[in-house]
Amino acid sequence: MIAAKSFIFKQTQQDSFNPEVNALTQNKPINTTIRFRHLSPFLDKDGILRARGRLEKSQLDYCIKHPFILDGNHPAVHLFIGQTHKDNQHSPRQHLKNILQNEYWILCVRAHIDKIIKNCYDCRRQQATGLQPEIPPLPAFKFPEDKPFPFQQTGLDLFGPFASKTAGNYNKRYGVIMTDLTTRTVHLEMCQDQSADAFKNTLRRFFARRGQPAKTVFDNSTKFTAAKKELNRHFDADVTRQFYANHQIEWTFNPAYAPHFGGVWERLIKSVKDSFYAIIGSQILTDDIFNTVLCEVEHFMNARPITTV
Repeated sequence: MIAAKSFIFKQTQQDSFNPEVNALTQNKPINTTIRFRHLSPFLDKDGILRARGRLEKSQLDYCIKHPFILDGNHPAVHLFIGQTHKDNQHSPRQHLKNILQNEYWILCVRAHIDKIIKNCYDCRRQQATGLQPEIPPLPAFKFPEDKPFPFQQTGLDLFGPFASKTAGNYNKRYGVIMTDLTTRTVHLEMCQDQSADAFKNTLRRFFARRGQPAKTVFDNSTKFTAAKKELNRHFDADVTRQFYANHQIEWTFNPAYAPHFGGVWERLIKSVKDSFYAIIGSQILTDDIFNTVLCEVEHFMNARPITTV
């Protein structure tokens, strides 16, 4: 097998570098304008063109110290690169280049490897990207007809949990983000737990401080749908009836299993968490300090520029 491979590569050298091989055979200087002049080429005892390099006195194998010089444009070399690519689990460019250079010095090897990988069916199938659908227009509720005020159109989501310590007991606390869908203004609240009652109290605090939004968009989460069901189920209760009458909530939920519909607040949640952990590090906070840090993060978020500065 090795002898056959050497014979084939010797023939490719005769096809690609015939003047240079003839000059070296006759102990004549080769043309100074050839592409591999810097490799100090020579012919071994079998008449194969090799690169001299600077590793001649090392303990490496002879083929590593003096690799074959091959022309990547030759069809046989092109087939050899493709087969090596398949034999090594469709290795990427840099890995395949390293494998080839153990024994062969192929001129313009990167360009030929890129061509092999580009035309490889398996690689194209594995690296293929899905078709990008046409981007639809923004929903109409992001463009209110009348003069907008902050939080007129509000998106809402819950994030966490965060560790909290109260009277020596460790609890889970959650953050609730309300963002204006037009100006990206942020309001942050602490939620005691994921129950519908805790979420309803969070809404009451938000309405008392920021006013009643005309439309509220929620993630399709069980805690939000449960809050709506609880309000409907207990509609006859005096307190709930009064709350529901005073705050006519237009409940709008994103489609199920589609978090990308809430990309507006999901991106803001990442910024909130980055700022939050930058302040507290690994500390476990009390509820009072937790609320204080949320207010500081809210101030930081609302002071950010909304365009490139």
